[in-house]
Amino acid sequence: YAVFAQFTERFPKHADTPEGLWKMAMTRQRQGKTREALTLFAKVEEQTPGTVFAAQAVFQQAEESFRSLKQIALKEPFKKNLKNKTQALDKTITLYTRAAESRYSEVVATSAYRLGEVFEHFKTARLDAELPKKLTAEQVEEYRFQLEERAFPFEEKAILTPDSVTTEFS
Repeated sequence: YAVFAQFTERFPKHADTPEGLWKMAMTRQRQGKTREALTLFAKVEEQTPGTVFAAQAVFQQAEESFRSLKQIALKEPFKKNLKNKTQALDKTITLYTRAAESRYSEVVATSAYRLGEVFEHFKTARLDAELPKKLTAEQVEEYRFQLEERAFPFEEKAILTPDSVTTEFS
């Protein structure tokens, strides 16, 4: 890490600087220093737009956003958690879409696949949401029906998104 940090600081315009920044970010990520890694990934994207390293940096930001999305459980307080999960969903979709727009085939394909997984996760999270307390059997049935109706669009997106993204950005 230290060698790459010195190099990128001394030679910010050098052709190998994007790779050095990328390797610094990946090192921090492997060390479990997520915040520092995310800061470095953002720096890679900002300082080296259009490079494969910038595309991979956006993808890594999307991966971290997806991990955070998965941590938000749909349970009481349901409205607050649904709002947080929906905001995390939007952020994750935006990041994977930006990564796919890079036009680097490996990043495009992987981002498209992950977008499908994101929609599938959100659909499943909606269906597996904690039931409100004190519902009658009839209300539980109606509640589950409503959940299925609201989850269906995400199932459809999970199926259609990978193909549409790879077609659009390839």
